[in-house]
Amino acid sequence: GLLAVFVICGAGLIALGMWLGGHQVEVKSNSTLVVDLPDEIEEDLPPDVRTDFFYEDQPTLWETVHAIRHAAKDPHIKALFLKSEGIDWGWAKIEELHDAIADFADSGKTVVAWMEGGDERDYYLCSVADELYMPPASMLRVDGFAAYVSFLKGTLDKVGIQADMEHIGEFKDAAEPLTRKNMSEPSKEALNALLDDRYADFVAGIADARGITAEEVKQKVDQGPYRSEDAMAAGLVDSVLYEDEVEDLLPGGQDGSRINLEDYVAHDSYGPITAPRIGLVFASGTIVPGKSGFDPVWGRTLGHETLIKALDEAKDDDKVKAIVLRVDSPGGDTYASNAMWRAVREAAKEKPVIASFSDLAASGGYYLAMGADSLVAEPGTLTGSIGVLGGKFNLSGLYQKIGMSVEVLSRGENAQFFSPVRNFTPAEREKFVSQLWADYKTFIGIVAQNRHQSPDEIDALARGRVWTGGQAYERSLVDTLGGFETAIALAKKRAGIASGTEVRYVVYPKVQRPFFRRLVDQLWNEPDDNARLRKAVMIPGVDVIRSIAKLAGRPSLTWMPYTIEIH
Repeated sequence: GLLAVFVICGAGLIALGMWLGGHQVEVKSNSTLVVDLPDEIEEDLPPDVRTDFFYEDQPTLWETVHAIRHAAKDPHIKALFLKSEGIDWGWAKIEELHDAIADFADSGKTVVAWMEGGDERDYYLCSVADELYMPPASMLRVDGFAAYVSFLKGTLDKVGIQADMEHIGEFKDAAEPLTRKNMSEPSKEALNALLDDRYADFVAGIADARGITAEEVKQKVDQGPYRSEDAMAAGLVDSVLYEDEVEDLLPGGQDGSRINLEDYVAHDSYGPITAPRIGLVFASGTIVPGKSGFDPVWGRTLGHETLIKALDEAKDDDKVKAIVLRVDSPGGDTYASNAMWRAVREAAKEKPVIASFSDLAASGGYYLAMGADSLVAEPGTLTGSIGVLGGKFNLSGLYQKIGMSVEVLSRGENAQFFSPVRNFTPAEREKFVSQLWADYKTFIGIVAQNRHQSPDEIDALARGRVWTGGQAYERSLVDTLGGFETAIALAKKRAGIASGTEVRYVVYPKVQRPFFRRLVDQLWNEPDDNARLRKAVMIPGVDVIRSIAKLAGRPSLTWMPYTIEIH
């Protein structure tokens, strides 16, 4: 009897697994594709999705963009319905999806957007819609851009910690929050330039979407924030309606055919099986030696072993005719960055490699992409930060405050080089700075080779300065502006694939959604509580505290400055 129960249960699980693995929702005629924008969106699936039982498996940015572009050509899809309850994405991701939605609208189909609230990011994304609505008594926080930088030097002084840091490049300011109480002039210059660029792009985008002048947009920004009713009066939204009232306006009204993004992604394919293949290699996270994963300090990590393996798989697959390397990284460990650059370069010797930059391709993230044939960035990408920093923390003052003493016995002239109870000696500092200079010159040389410029020309653009994608393009640090679509078009051209030819996409590193993972997704669709928790702890100073842990024990980093959030 017990054996029979096991057999029946096993058969049931197998049947359910087959259903979950192959189940596709039918797309009916005159359907509306419903895209419920998540508060956060990933470039690719985390590498530990196989073991993270409670990870919410939602469409990635690539899957979302690909599905919307596919829907623009799908005769069954009549309209696109965007719903936003507040997004916390970087600007490059927003621009990527914005362009896909704009192309959907240009195909002659209707785009309707409903915002529960939000700020400039939500508004920029949803403003491209033909019709834009908000519910009564909600808030549109369109009121300008600001960047906040927290400094912990005074706090460290109080607890007796000294950050003994060195950096190559006057703009390489990642350690400034630990060594200063205010911004240096180079840091302020660079951040002001980023703000100017972001503000100008926002104004131009809204002016185009709403059919008004740039000056009118600036005036409306200066008068924000708005209650939804005031936003309608100002012409920023078309009407104030509840969500169900907007549903009535979609094709077929409340009874019209709908398909949500998750189901449409399952319906959509990555291209014909027999078509030539394009490899999509994702490089997401802070760069560390070893395997990719998640770290409580670094967050999402990009391990050099994981990326090299992914590149080797794509390079060695004869069916893959070209590779698009998607980079979303602020940099990190210098050695790992160099190792990944070499792997990209080796792959490019076998087949075309096009690097596509997301929100971040800075410092080590820019470094690793230097092996690619062409670099593509969104205007809102943060890139560059070509520089090196490193150092250590002197904890002797802290130990004294808590009544702790440390006695040191050593052998060897430099045994206490990275001692945690004293600063560098003059001789040690000279040696350490010379090592950072060597790493910097290597970095500069690699960039110069890729950009076909002299090291001196690159040095003038480097020195740790962060550029937007638009600024980088003007300075020839990237080849063209655009996103996935642009990078894929370049990859096809380099591989000799006709522009109108369908291709099949293969994603690396390969991560399969296991049976039980899909079972959880089908039975429970809980909100991403982890994302909300991450947002809850983004308070002034927390990113700097994380920086202390990041810098400790890593003497040489190609890592961009503290977190830059412009909103």
